[in-house]
Amino acid sequence: MNQLASKASKFSTAMDESLDSCSTYSLLFVRGVDEDFYATQKLASLHSMHGAVTGENIFRELTKTFDYNNLD
Repeated sequence: MNQLASKASKFSTAMDESLDSCSTYSLLFVRGVDEDFYATQKLASLHSMHGAVTGENIFRELTKTFDYNNLD
């Protein structure tokens, strides 16, 4: 992940949810584009979220992922 961030001139995040009968799984992807417009996408994290999934919960998991991967 650090390699993607260091080579990318721009990067973005995308989140997807998968539901089952017990919980919600949140997948966070980081996409980067380098100077030559070569696009790369990496799975940054997979979180199991129980109960109600709110914007606050999603933001908390996003922040944890950014901190863990040293992304600003």
